[in-house]
Amino acid sequence: SSMEGERLVELKSALNSFLDHLNPADRFNLVTFGTNVVKYQPDLVPAEAAAIAAARAFVNGLSALGLTNIDGALQASLQQSFREATSNNLIFLTDGYPTWGELNVNAIVDSAATRNQHNVRIFPFGIGEDVSKPLLIALARANGGYPTYITATDSIALVVANHVNRISKPVLSNLDLDLGGLQTYDRYPLVLSDLFFGNQVLQFGRYTNSGSFPVTLSGTAQQQNFELTSLVTFGQISGGNRAVARLWARSKIDYLLEQIAIYGELEELVDAVIDLSIRYSILTKYTALYVDPNPTSVENGESQLLPKTFVLEQNYPNPFNPETKIVFFVPPNAQQQRVVIKIFDITGRLVRVLFDREVAPGRYEVIWDGRDGHNNELASGTYVYRMEAGSSVISKRMTLLR
Repeated sequence: SSMEGERLVELKSALNSFLDHLNPADRFNLVTFGTNVVKYQPDLVPAEAAAIAAARAFVNGLSALGLTNIDGALQASLQQSFREATSNNLIFLTDGYPTWGELNVNAIVDSAATRNQHNVRIFPFGIGEDVSKPLLIALARANGGYPTYITATDSIALVVANHVNRISKPVLSNLDLDLGGLQTYDRYPLVLSDLFFGNQVLQFGRYTNSGSFPVTLSGTAQQQNFELTSLVTFGQISGGNRAVARLWARSKIDYLLEQIAIYGELEELVDAVIDLSIRYSILTKYTALYVDPNPTSVENGESQLLPKTFVLEQNYPNPFNPETKIVFFVPPNAQQQRVVIKIFDITGRLVRVLFDREVAPGRYEVIWDGRDGHNNELASGTYVYRMEAGSSVISKRMTLLR
């Protein structure tokens, strides 16, 4: 593609990290694409020491390639001799839009799906802000993967290495969930992803009838069919569990945000996101809200209930998955005060600005869903959340467990 300078250096580091993660039983290849598509080898080769050493030399010789022939690169990658009995994965990195060869997003996605005859899972990585998110999302969804976005401040090598390590250990593939006679609607995600080591797969939905039903999870484990059936009782449809309802709303919002990335900010999609955000107190890029709509204020005579200094409470639950609540207090003498809540990973890298607005004295709650500022799921680990308000800076640690 068109990467050059420091980003090209980081890309080479990412590819070398990928080579580091290869196992002796793996087969691999590298494909570069600019105006022309160039393969390291004509076909997949065993991950032997000599092949890996030669691949490193190939990587170190890469230079900026100008235009971006995405369709040609996918064709060349998918026509290789993948085996039916292996986990087949395609790591696709790009920093732009298709600018050479086929340019139509739908045509590129359809072509890839047609040529994907060996259940190859495609994991697109968009590097920088100027990437075709509709293409990356559609490509991933049509081929059993998920898109990942790498910002200008992210380490390409670190992000790619983390995801390669994750997808190299599939536990269950081709998952399907049968809910028996339970009548459901609004189930998200629409398609279950593969289950990887150290992760979980969740699907949320709504139902119209209650009772006990046989729930069957089926899939493939180590090239063998897998099936597990349990009798599950679904309670009365009135009332329900507020926490589960919020998880469902978060999942539907994620789906709607993907549709917005593909089709643009259509009024009905944005309105649906805002409606769910307000109804279930979920922070999105379209809503800057806090859970308590009537915070305690000096005027209502309750100022004595507030602490006299800024307070940042320990998040709850902790450890958490998939989301946690962060509570903070603004003291009565602060008047209108800008408060910023930031999330950092353990290396000190900013991963998300969770809250940024002027607020009156009171108690506030914000929810963090374990995602970064680009709506990507973050890996398990320790994270730091920091409250900045005037001259006050308060930090605490929390643990995300996937």
